[in-house]
Amino acid sequence: MNKTITTNTRVRLILEGSENARNESGVCVCVFWSQEINELGYNINDITASTMLDLIMQKKLTSGETIRRTKRKIQEEIVDLRGSNYKHRIEVLEPHIREKYRKTAREKHEEEIQRRMLNL
Repeated sequence: MNKTITTNTRVRLILEGSENARNESGVCVCVFWSQEINELGYNINDITASTMLDLIMQKKLTSGETIRRTKRKIQEEIVDLRGSNYKHRIEVLEPHIREKYRKTAREKHEEEIQRRMLNL
């Protein structure tokens, strides 16, 4: 019987158990790696930076980017695993950013006319 846990399952378990991991990808990656390091037989409290870098270079640890992408995908699919920052970002920050950078159709049309006039 294969006892290895999939990246998706491990990330989901981490998100279910930690609000910090739901809000911060870096926390999720650190918890994920600490679990993998323990499974490889190292004591997370005793491992040196050099050994950890070797594990990363030898691809014995899951890529941080893979962990982050998996986290985003899970949070996209399971609303309850989104962090508390999500609501603030969606309700407050994104509309403000969209409004700040949105151009009206008229402004875009005027810019296009000016661009064409300069290229004549």
